[in-house]
Amino acid sequence: MVNSPPSDLHELFDKVFQDGLGAISELAVSLLDTLVTLATLDSCNVHSREVFRPAICAPGSAVILRHNHPSSDPTPSEADIRVTRDLIRAGQLLKIDVLDHVVIGEVAPDRPKAWFSLRGGGYFF
Repeated sequence: MVNSPPSDLHELFDKVFQDGLGAISELAVSLLDTLVTLATLDSCNVHSREVFRPAICAPGSAVILRHNHPSSDPTPSEADIRVTRDLIRAGQLLKIDVLDHVVIGEVAPDRPKAWFSLRGGGYFF
């Protein structure tokens, strides 16, 4: 999965939600089934201590971040980009890689994909 394209990640999440968490490995289950925070309609407080807690407890060496946009447009906001970069830096201190941050939305006539990979979009440094 580490070197897989973002489309493989999207397929993995689809499989998890369709087939249940038992469809993937135990380590992935321990990280994927942890709700880190709940958002309001237009904002979300994200703290690195909460994001990395499941990986530290697992113990894991990497995380993949995922969230949805209620607007259905998966285009990342400035806040999404800023939080992602902050989490990458926090992960570097912890020696936990942020492999990707995927924003989930819906397909529309002007966007053929229901998701956006911040790594694939060039937002990782």
